[in-house]
Amino acid sequence: MKQKLLAVVLLALIVFIAACGSDDGAANIEFYDTGDFNIELLDTEGNTVNISPDGKTIYAYFTGPN
Repeated sequence: MKQKLLAVVLLALIVFIAACGSDDGAANIEFYDTGDFNIELLDTEGNTVNISPDGKTIYAYFTGPN
């Protein structure tokens, strides 16, 4: 019984050390040019409105080919 418990603890320790040692999350940070993501949309009156993503969350849905 003690051997099984020791094996589980050692396995958990190895998994924990392996997970903490990886820097995969830090390597995937990317920066983007906001000019590439500027969007021009029509408002309810037909005027063109420029939307920039700086500090905004843009939600959109599409109802069809109209």
